[in-house]
Amino acid sequence: MTDVRTEPAEAGASIPFCRILGPTEVEIDGVPANLGGPRTRQVLTVLSTGLGVPVPDDYLIDRVWRNEQPRNVVQALRTMINRLRTGLGAETGHRYLQRGRGGYALTVPLEQTDYGRLPALITRAQQQLAHGSSAVAVRDFEAAVELWRGAPWEELGDMPELTGARVRLGELYETALEELQAARLVLGETAAAIAALPHAIEAAPYRERRWELLALALYRSGRQTEALAALHRFRQRLRADTGTDPGPSLRTLEQRILHQDPALLAPDSATAIDPRRIPPETRPGDAATGSVRESPSTTVLRVELHPDLVGDTGNLPLPAASGYRKANSDKVIQPTVEHQVDTCIIEDQDAADIVRRSLRTKHYDAVFISTAIQFSADPRLLTTIVNLAHTLQPHCRFVFGEFDGSDPIERTSRPTE
Repeated sequence: MTDVRTEPAEAGASIPFCRILGPTEVEIDGVPANLGGPRTRQVLTVLSTGLGVPVPDDYLIDRVWRNEQPRNVVQALRTMINRLRTGLGAETGHRYLQRGRGGYALTVPLEQTDYGRLPALITRAQQQLAHGSSAVAVRDFEAAVELWRGAPWEELGDMPELTGARVRLGELYETALEELQAARLVLGETAAAIAALPHAIEAAPYRERRWELLALALYRSGRQTEALAALHRFRQRLRADTGTDPGPSLRTLEQRILHQDPALLAPDSATAIDPRRIPPETRPGDAATGSVRESPSTTVLRVELHPDLVGDTGNLPLPAASGYRKANSDKVIQPTVEHQVDTCIIEDQDAADIVRRSLRTKHYDAVFISTAIQFSADPRLLTTIVNLAHTLQPHCRFVFGEFDGSDPIERTSRPTE
């Protein structure tokens, strides 16, 4: 596809701000633009996934109308584009909603989108923390959190090719929530952190960073018993749900609290941010190919759903069963040494046990999850796998994709050019 370049805006010209973290919105000079009805918003939302590159007409039409295409769908698409341009304003609409070779493109600069600004704010906040500017870091983390209004590309519903990008954006938001509290602790805003962390824990109870910050905040408030009780609750829950113990960071913190380590009262003891907590960039297009942008030494666990359990609604082809074995209690992983990809084939009824055993075997840089898992008989299966992977290996990445009948090992282990 051909990239469509936007001419530099003239001095004083308005640059729209596009929001897709929640319902799709566009603001012109801070004022929401009139984007029309649901179908028109869907057109704009699909165009936003192109990141400035023309989206083919056939793809756009399929994603917007699906099986309800009007008789003259091409003309209907043109009508939607004209409505969007009108809603954005005559000059702004034609400048940022352009026709390129093979399709239309939304050419709003990435920094003028919430999905572009979110990682930029988090990165800048981390840098401010590293340089001792905690107050500025708090403001940037707060700005990042405020960008989140709901699921990315909400108008598009279930689109497998967006799964990876959605997971990454969600991870960025969760990270911003956590590191905002860490920055508040540095500023001495302990009460604010204690008030916010229980709600964050309730939303994502397996994220150890939240329990770590809560225990530290309670300890700094002179509530040592409550801090230890919080860590105990998490350990009991983790053992009951996953059969594992907390990671080394929480175990070390518990011992330091028990021994009343004076260093825990130092403001910067909450800011040890592991850069692996920030997921690498994943463009929406990467989700469809299952690309892992890592070195050739990347170790990947590929989780596949047994073909018989995909169901008619999935309609996703799986690779031939030859060369693969269903995971069981004594033969869980079949490693491919050349590419360092291990395959784990699961069935709905024993998915949790199989994935748990696989993730305990060794460290993985990424977990490649078949899109077919989303279409299984159990709608909770995907959530179960992601939660287990995040709990047992919190620094691994999640990559989602479809199997097209070819061997996907190369796509999931080698860096893209």
